[in-house]
Amino acid sequence: MKTFLFFVTGALLAGMMPAVQAADPYTLFQAKASLTVTKTTFNQEFFTFKASARTFATSDVINLALGRPIGTKVTEVLALAVFVEGPGVVATPKTQLIVCQIDKVTKVITRVATVATITDLEYSAVTLPKSASKGQGIGTVQIVETPAGGISANNKFFPTTLRGAAIGKATASTTAGELNAFAVATTGLAGPVKVRFTTTRNATAEDFEGIAIKSAFSAGRKLGVLTF
Repeated sequence: MKTFLFFVTGALLAGMMPAVQAADPYTLFQAKASLTVTKTTFNQEFFTFKASARTFATSDVINLALGRPIGTKVTEVLALAVFVEGPGVVATPKTQLIVCQIDKVTKVITRVATVATITDLEYSAVTLPKSASKGQGIGTVQIVETPAGGISANNKFFPTTLRGAAIGKATASTTAGELNAFAVATTGLAGPVKVRFTTTRNATAEDFEGIAIKSAFSAGRKLGVLTF
């Protein structure tokens, strides 16, 4: 009877435990970003509109994702974490843009923050010689909100959705789920963007909200493989 009760209790406890999410292999490629956001303000006195723009470069994206003032010295790397999937319609893609730290001595890569995820993706590709493929696609990018806490309240991305298209080239690895090489470039990423930021020279927080029309994103140099 005791053995039976022990078995039942163990089964109930196991059922109450949260399921362990399986980790996925990602091949990381160093990324560069340039996001130009334009906002328009109306002058009620003169009945005129004024457009102002601000460009957020790679270092700015990293600092905002980590909740730091723009202008802070960056030691982290912006990386595109590529999960091999498709081609065709990918309803729930896993590829994402992350910030990572690479140890100079051990070369160990640590994921520090997630900048954006891809919520839907559709692309076509053709196979080239030597296990390479080249293709083009279109998808939706979800910029995630910078986690609350610390100084991030005044330095952050607000959640938003962008839409863009890109062309790329990839070379498969002999190891399943990995890539030997990958290159992608896009200049068509567009949508609403809102950030709040301070700078290393000005501690007063500023909200900048507008539309990203002119932007550029690319990824190329392989950093390594990371599972998460």
